[in-house]
Amino acid sequence: MTLPDFLVIGAQRAGTTWLDIMLRSHGEIRMARNRKEVHFFDEHYDKGVDWYRSFFEPADGESAASRVGETTPHYLYDPRVPARVAELLPDCRLVAILRNPIDRAYSQYGHNVKSKGWTIGFEEAIEREEQLLDRGRYMDQLHRFLRLFRRDQLLVCIFEEATSEPGAAARDLGVFLEVDPERFTYSSTPANESYLPRFPRSYAAARSAGRLLRKGGLDVVVESFKKLGVPGVFGSRGGLEPMREETRARLRSHFASDRQALEDFLGRPIPLWD
Repeated sequence: MTLPDFLVIGAQRAGTTWLDIMLRSHGEIRMARNRKEVHFFDEHYDKGVDWYRSFFEPADGESAASRVGETTPHYLYDPRVPARVAELLPDCRLVAILRNPIDRAYSQYGHNVKSKGWTIGFEEAIEREEQLLDRGRYMDQLHRFLRLFRRDQLLVCIFEEATSEPGAAARDLGVFLEVDPERFTYSSTPANESYLPRFPRSYAAARSAGRLLRKGGLDVVVESFKKLGVPGVFGSRGGLEPMREETRARLRSHFASDRQALEDFLGRPIPLWD
């Protein structure tokens, strides 16, 4: 009876899709079937362990895996998750991939413009939606896990470093998960880059329908539509406009102490966040 022995816990809009693709490329690793994000420890905890386990049982004829994992980027932010994980999977390994919190917030804003039909500007959004910035206060979130898990159970990756030197990221991940790093396939191109659909209301409605299908256990239907290229039907009108420099400067000051705390924890600077 299979349960994960490692989790990619976040952060949201920080490269978890890129990391999940790399993990799925490895022959010794089995990730959750039919969906990237299982959301057990935050949204579906009441469905029980057997429901969760069903995502990891090997398919007919599938060979045994050295590691079994799943990726749900909301786990890092949700304060209920660490205790739930510690109770069910006390020995599991945790992988966090973190992005410059300013760019992470702007990417999440763009995602919400696309998928939820937001029409407000970024400056208004960060005043109205507190979690846009809260999700970038990484050490507060990591400490919630570290109160329940050993330091050696946690690997922290920096998104900008991982995508600029994916070979080094693969080696770190291989050592941490005790698998052959040479068996990872990776790209330096991030996945899930933000773009604005040409028909935003229709796109937002389709996303909402997809979420309802997943809640009903119809993941296969959603994945089939994605493979058929249905999201492309809504077109693209390009990406977001660049963030205003004055806004970036204000947020750089806003996150200064949080960044320093993270660098102290890692024992090194993060120059690619300059």
